[in-house]
Amino acid sequence: MVMMKRIVCISPLIVGLCFLPSCVGRAKKKVAASREQALQVWKNELKAQETGVQKKHYAANWTKAKKDLLWMSPNIIRAEFQIDDSIEARMDIWKTFIPSLSASFTESSTLGDIGDLFTDTSLRVSSFFSFGSLLDLPKRYATLTVTHMGVEWSSEIAMRNEVIALYRTFREKQLLDFELKELKKQRAFIKEASIDDEAPAFLKELKEADKSIKEHVKKIEGWKEKFSDLHQINYADVKLTFNDLPDISYTPSQLNFYDSARWGVLQMNLLALEELSSNESLRSAYTRYYPTPNLSVTAPSLYSNIEGQEFELEDVRIGPSLGWRLDTRGTIGKQIRRIKRDRPFGDWTKDKRRTEEVKALLDGKKALGEVQKEIQKKRTLMKEYRAVVNQGLVDDLEAALRQMKAYQREEISLLAREIEINTSFWLLDEYKWAETTKQWKRIRLEREKLKPRAWYKGLFSKKQNRPFNRAPSE
Repeated sequence: MVMMKRIVCISPLIVGLCFLPSCVGRAKKKVAASREQALQVWKNELKAQETGVQKKHYAANWTKAKKDLLWMSPNIIRAEFQIDDSIEARMDIWKTFIPSLSASFTESSTLGDIGDLFTDTSLRVSSFFSFGSLLDLPKRYATLTVTHMGVEWSSEIAMRNEVIALYRTFREKQLLDFELKELKKQRAFIKEASIDDEAPAFLKELKEADKSIKEHVKKIEGWKEKFSDLHQINYADVKLTFNDLPDISYTPSQLNFYDSARWGVLQMNLLALEELSSNESLRSAYTRYYPTPNLSVTAPSLYSNIEGQEFELEDVRIGPSLGWRLDTRGTIGKQIRRIKRDRPFGDWTKDKRRTEEVKALLDGKKALGEVQKEIQKKRTLMKEYRAVVNQGLVDDLEAALRQMKAYQREEISLLAREIEINTSFWLLDEYKWAETTKQWKRIRLEREKLKPRAWYKGLFSKKQNRPFNRAPSE
């Protein structure tokens, strides 16, 4: 008998050791197959870039580019997924009304009676319904509703940031094109102003002009990569037209930040939710002092093949209760004291952030006026200086070209600063987002229609490697 017990105890170990080599072999085969697949993808990408077969070209005006961004931006889609999650969390509350079902199959036998195994099997089907969770249903639903509101507002801010990033790339391309045009003008001016085409000074200036143009072309290549990142597509060429590009510009007199219906509406909504959450944490701690109602319902299994265990409605037992846990150890009081203790620090942080944000708005308003005045001053100075050079009133041509380049760089730098300030105000300007927000919500609804067709095949399409990022017509 002792020997039999030893054999029974050792046999699982022997069986496991027998299967160990085959498991290791299968693991190695899977790694080899996965490596082969990754290598093939690598080779395909290498061939595509060498031959240029899969190079993609993109051409759009502002209207088309904005629509494509709302469809294709991974950041916007990720924000929409958070909205979906918040909706699902709110809908999951109603699943509390759906009873859960479980089935159990049990059997046991001694080794001496092993031949009688499965002759007297117990089978049960049971159901569970959480009545207790229904009592706090209103509170949970209200909390998730407020959370959903916050997610909606945060997602809209994420959408606005993506549109602003697109707008800045458009304006950056305008500045790059303007700078390239000016560099070519300077090169043409060097050739026109030269008396001797073989003079060392002329050749030196011409070489410097060609070098500047080549360096600027590299800047345009870097801009193209930045634009491609918005769609997560590596475009070989990007051509933009600016005929419908909106003029997002402000004057300091327009920036009346006391107009709460126009400025910072979403940001104020999120701050209100933050304050509500802070107050709710203290209120929730106090409610722990109150009695907790509960309702227990027990019943036999819905089905059982054991005699005498049939389901009878009369056997269902209902037990309402009211529990009151006295805070004899001071745990609740300690939690309340800590919340009150830490609250001034949280208020101080919020006050500091509000002070910095208001200061940034006022500083931006002041900086915008200064930048706009400086731009007008530089343009006037550049126009006058160019006229003087064209009239031949400057003896040192090389110094004149250096001065014009300096004026040009300063003007472009000021224009870029003006765009940055204007777009930072645009994020807060509720009046300028109505149409774009409606378009985004329409695209969200259209994207929802695509999800049921692709949901069970995975979030990401193998063909495009991006989720739900194409309009139905494409």
